[in-house]
Amino acid sequence: MGISIALTATSMIGAALLPETASQGQRELQRYFDVTAESSLPAWWMTSLLLAAALAHASAGFITRLGRLRGAWCWVLGAAGFAVLSANEHALLAQRLETLGAALAAVTGFPRPVLAAAVAAGLLMATALALLAYRERRRTRWLLAAGAILLAGSTAAGALTQNLVAGGATGFAGAGSVLADNAGWLGRAAGALLLAAAAMSTMSVTRSREGVRVCHRRAGPRAIVTASVPAADPREEGVPA
Repeated sequence: MGISIALTATSMIGAALLPETASQGQRELQRYFDVTAESSLPAWWMTSLLLAAALAHASAGFITRLGRLRGAWCWVLGAAGFAVLSANEHALLAQRLETLGAALAAVTGFPRPVLAAAVAAGLLMATALALLAYRERRRTRWLLAAGAILLAGSTAAGALTQNLVAGGATGFAGAGSVLADNAGWLGRAAGALLLAAAAMSTMSVTRSREGVRVCHRRAGPRAIVTASVPAADPREEGVPA
């Protein structure tokens, strides 16, 4: 979270200090730290955070499946959703699909088919997260709820701010727009971290003489060892037994 805060502060300071007569090199440097710019350092960091959330949810689904518990598909669905969000952050899939959406609308006559598919996928993902929050422990439940609210709320607020700026709304230009963009970016970063932490909180990792044991915290005695990595033999490392 410290890196996210530092990137947000750098982005805001850069936008505030950049003079109107800045050179091309100065503008390129400021753009490199701008949270709204494509292929910037904050964009790469957000891509990594969402990918980490996807990997954490995939691991939780794997452990849940090995523990023969219900809800593994919810974790896997969440992992797929965060992987798509990570790809969108990196490649701006939403903007690139607008052309495809216009072509599909012309053929099918259905207005904005890509948006409709995205809304349906979002509702399905929200349902999966709600089921997980219902089934998991209290700590996981609160992490899921807080992460989902932050991620979805910040994304929606960012889109609303962009529409207001495009419409010329008073108070959403200049410093107001910069502040809203950076606050929204930081909220999404915090949401991704909380969702990754929610998935990791379901796992219990213990080390013993037999190796590293990983199991789901709700599995109990029936799944004491769900994944095992053998411990290194000291003799293989040249250490006397």
